[in-house]
Amino acid sequence: MNARTKYRAMLRAGLVGDFDAAEQLGTELGEVAWNDSGLLVNALFVLAVQRKFDDDTDRDVIREFVRETLDDYKSADPPFKPLMTEGLIRSVLGEEELYPEIPKNEAIPVQTAIINKIVADARTSPDKVDELLDKAEKLADRWIQQSK
Repeated sequence: MNARTKYRAMLRAGLVGDFDAAEQLGTELGEVAWNDSGLLVNALFVLAVQRKFDDDTDRDVIREFVRETLDDYKSADPPFKPLMTEGLIRSVLGEEELYPEIPKNEAIPVQTAIINKIVADARTSPDKVDELLDKAEKLADRWIQQSK
């Protein structure tokens, strides 16, 4: 199993609520290259946010979702920053200029939490999680090809 496949399995385990498996896979993985981890999370994040929100979603709706997310993850260490969390979502919804301003090492845990919340709130079935991950992998692969 290559690093990306294992990383995908870790994400899937977390998204379907198998947190022990997610933790075990995360421990086994250690450090993972950006193309095997961060790019996949970014693609999954884009798809999840696009499912949850329309491009013209009112900022107050986004802020309410951010408040709920921060409340759900209030024990995060370090704590999630409200403006960064909102900026990540808005960057997918047409304000791309916000994304480069956010440090990637800080973005990944917040993106993962938002993905988890969107998937959980929608009561997404394991089969639909697999479909979402398949689409995210295809999107990540497309980004890799475009960057060459």
